[in-house]
Amino acid sequence: FVLGMQQAGTVPSGSYYLARWLFVRCMGAVYVVAFASLYVQLPGLFGPQGISPVDSTVRIAPSSMPLLLQWLCSEDGGLSRHGAMHLLCVIGVVCGAVLVSGLVRWGVVSVVMLAVCWASYLSVSALGDPFLNFQWDALLLEAGFLSIFVAPLLARKKYWVDNLPSPIMNWMVRWLLFRLMFASGVVKLSSNCPTWWNLTALHYHYETQCIPTALAWYSHHLPDAVQRLSVVITLLIEVLLPFWMFIPNRLLDITQFFAQLTLQVAIILTGNYTFFNVLTVVLCIPLLDDQFIIRFIYRKKDVAALLPGTTAVEHQQHLRESVWLTRARWIVCLATVGATIPFGLRYLKFNYNQLPSLTNTLSLPPNRDLATPFVSLNFAPADWRMFLRSAVPTAIIGGLATLTIATLSYAVQLYRNTNNTTTRHKTTPLYTLIWGSVSLTRILTLSAVAAFVFTSSSLILAHQDPATQQQLMPAVAYKAYQLGMPFRMVSGYGLFARMTQERPEIQIEGTVDGKEWLAYEFKYKPGALDRAPPVIAPHQPRLDWQMWFAALGSYQNNPWLVSLVARLLSNSSDVKQLLAHDPFPRGAVPRYIRATIADYHFTAPKKPTTTSPTTTTTPTSTTPTPANWWTKTPRAQLYLPPVSLTAPELEAFLNHHKLSAHATHPPTTHHPLDKWLVHTLHPAAEQSTLWAVLAILITALFL
Repeated sequence: FVLGMQQAGTVPSGSYYLARWLFVRCMGAVYVVAFASLYVQLPGLFGPQGISPVDSTVRIAPSSMPLLLQWLCSEDGGLSRHGAMHLLCVIGVVCGAVLVSGLVRWGVVSVVMLAVCWASYLSVSALGDPFLNFQWDALLLEAGFLSIFVAPLLARKKYWVDNLPSPIMNWMVRWLLFRLMFASGVVKLSSNCPTWWNLTALHYHYETQCIPTALAWYSHHLPDAVQRLSVVITLLIEVLLPFWMFIPNRLLDITQFFAQLTLQVAIILTGNYTFFNVLTVVLCIPLLDDQFIIRFIYRKKDVAALLPGTTAVEHQQHLRESVWLTRARWIVCLATVGATIPFGLRYLKFNYNQLPSLTNTLSLPPNRDLATPFVSLNFAPADWRMFLRSAVPTAIIGGLATLTIATLSYAVQLYRNTNNTTTRHKTTPLYTLIWGSVSLTRILTLSAVAAFVFTSSSLILAHQDPATQQQLMPAVAYKAYQLGMPFRMVSGYGLFARMTQERPEIQIEGTVDGKEWLAYEFKYKPGALDRAPPVIAPHQPRLDWQMWFAALGSYQNNPWLVSLVARLLSNSSDVKQLLAHDPFPRGAVPRYIRATIADYHFTAPKKPTTTSPTTTTTPTSTTPTPANWWTKTPRAQLYLPPVSLTAPELEAFLNHHKLSAHATHPPTTHHPLDKWLVHTLHPAAEQSTLWAVLAILITALFL
């Protein structure tokens, strides 16, 4: 950590060439994972025999579809919507893989590929309701839109000095990270959820999250004090630390990066949240400068191809500047940390009599009803609202001021580098005029994009405090937000506003004779009690995720689940590919299907065996791998009563929601690419495809 803060090689302080290159490359990796994960699920979710057929279900008018989708699905011999989704996913994987591989170092080609990836994901999201309406889908679209302007336009090495990383777009990525983290922390306390206010949210989170990992079982049984301290640290990282981004200090940026990285890694280890946490880490890359990246990530021999060189005189100047700059940074960093820690401790109350509970063994279950816990919040909801009344406008005004400074700084840098380029290369006046015009166009374009996105996103951030929204937000903010809505340029964020305290699980059962009911097993969500929770991130099984949300409501509010039952009654092979086990032998079709619901809980850890002093036993671990990971308590009522494919109420319900009880026929298209995409190119095995994609990404990133 300390070495990364020293002068490294000939790279000046505040340089972000490598940070920009790493950010664009990692965005390509996220696109590859997102498109590949969706691609293997397309037939079962959106195909003619899928749960929600895109060609027979009218979700969006052709004139309202994204332009890329309108062009692909034109009435004059275009692709079907399902075929277009296949094609867009393939294009997204290819473009993302090229970005990751480094085959296209820079230049306008990388910008075009990022734009194609963004337009492709926007198009499939427009057709993917309700399976593509998650927050990470919106985050990928917003981050992908910004990445188009982060990537440089020039590729020739001699123009590296001219092709400066834009402080404007660097700050816009930071602003997105700020809004994501700050909103995620604010919604937890603004919802008045008692589990967040009494710091017991993690007592339930590991058990009730959608698809936990095996490590979540062990984390669930951590001592009470550890669980509460973890909630405090989470709130500190999400609410207070993001404000450090408004302070231009390298040491604070690096500290912020590691704090966010720690939180995201902890979430990855205990839960399967698709590419969400990986994308959040990618958004943290602009917090790092080239000095740090060279020291800890890149090999020195690779740097020469990526960074502009500096003269010996410039190098000595940077070395002289680094002495007082480092001292000033340390002073600012220590002052900021010294102010943040007391501010946070002021609103916490510790009971040091409970300090021994920090060392409790894992075999002791957490005490969720302590009258005097080790740590608790020392402020009321009214104090929290007062904090938001000052924090939200401070964030918006601070963001505007920092963006203005970044814009002016970029203008000065471009002016200086234009003069340096024309002086070094002894260019003609015409070349100077052309290059100056290009620089002016660049800064005006980036400033306009940043102003539009900042204005729209500030309106969403202001929703956290109604007073700020009424007093601070101008009318132009509402117009900007409405203009950007079709392109999903900005979105609101905030997971786990209210912590789920129970885990109902839906089990779909079928019968041939009306007596013996056999259960369908899903691939990843809890089912069999002895099956260990899987590790599947960054892949997202979208059906398993939707089943988790459906269990918290009713089938009347989830018509897609009734469509799933209808597809199983009609023996759809595409839908069965999304499941782990079909309980009926080949050729057998269930006559009736029903859905039961049960409450699932993690099993308790085994307690150590107590023996007499004279008895000698071999010591064993108090938390061995459990024989059963879950306990199950069935509920009395059915989630969905038994239905048959010929039941008139089934067809009436689905028709009301513009779905069909019977599988639709593939649309008739005259485009030969349609059949090849859907029936020839699509892989048969989901797991092999995903593992191949991950292997390619790892190889490309580390070679």
